[in-house]
Amino acid sequence: SIGVYLLNPRNTKILLVDPHPMTRVGLRHTLQSSDGCRVCAEACSLEEAIAMVESVSPDLVVTELELGENSGRDLLGHVALYNQSNRGKTVATLVLSALASKWDVLSAIELGASGYLTKSATEEEVLTALREVLAGRNYLHPEVAHLVFEKVRSPVRDNRAVSLTARESQLLNLLGRGIPPQEIADALHLAPSTVKTHVRNLFRKFSVSTRTQLLLRAIQMELIEIK
Repeated sequence: SIGVYLLNPRNTKILLVDPHPMTRVGLRHTLQSSDGCRVCAEACSLEEAIAMVESVSPDLVVTELELGENSGRDLLGHVALYNQSNRGKTVATLVLSALASKWDVLSAIELGASGYLTKSATEEEVLTALREVLAGRNYLHPEVAHLVFEKVRSPVRDNRAVSLTARESQLLNLLGRGIPPQEIADALHLAPSTVKTHVRNLFRKFSVSTRTQLLLRAIQMELIEIK
């Protein structure tokens, strides 16, 4: 674990997530140059970052999307679910990544990121993004902003056109209640392989690759609620 720093509770708490130590050092210096902001914790992996969100409850998570074998998208999805289940606390997310493809940017926004910067951003641009996101607004680096305009101008797909079987709807709601697939199989008297097949079908229908992304997309479509 990277660890948690002592922090004045009156200051804005920032969790910094990046697998490269030297990058974190530079970002920590930049972020803490903004009055009232302190990096309260750092993480170098998805697992450490999720643990820090739960234990530190930061005001803002600044994350890279490339986290070794894992993706920062899973962290964004986890934070979105955390915000759904902890209504008294909202954690904002800002992506600062070397990735800048259309898929990377749009998927991050769909998963709740309030801002997106590439690592070509200047220190001034990083601080501007920080202030905008902490003020409850959104920020896009000029390098990727055009991708959002292209998305808006393209034909909009009706998300509610997703067709689910009765069994898939049942499984989706059970997953939303936090019940593991093995327990779902036992409760519904299904083989674990059958449950896995249904979950794979749900991934395909919702165009996602992880359970966190699946639940977040289902919440956005108002198909389930996280209790």
